[in-house]
Amino acid sequence: MRQSGRTTRIANFVVDQLYTCGKCIATDHVAYDLRGDSFRMLTHLIDKVKEQIRINSNGRLQCNHRIVRIEGTGIPVVYFELIHVGEDNLEFIQIR
Repeated sequence: MRQSGRTTRIANFVVDQLYTCGKCIATDHVAYDLRGDSFRMLTHLIDKVKEQIRINSNGRLQCNHRIVRIEGTGIPVVYFELIHVGEDNLEFIQIR
C-alpha cells in the first residue's frame, strides 16, 4: 500500500489547532475507508498527534483524547484536548 501522507497532514492540522485553540475534533480518512475496523486504525492518528505534542513541547504539554461516534452516521471522530503538565509556578527572568 502506498503511503500518501494523509494521516500526517491531518495530525499536523490537529497539532496546529491544539496550539491555537486548545481543543480539536478530527478524524482520519480510515474512518470512511474502513468502517468496521476504524477504531483501531484511529490509534495511528492519535499516536502521531501525541508524539508531535511531546516532542514540540519538551514534555510540558500532553494531549488527552476520546473517541466518539457522530450520531446518525456512526463515523468515529477523536476529541483532542491539550493540557499543561509540570510546574504551575514558572518564574520568568528578564534578559537584557
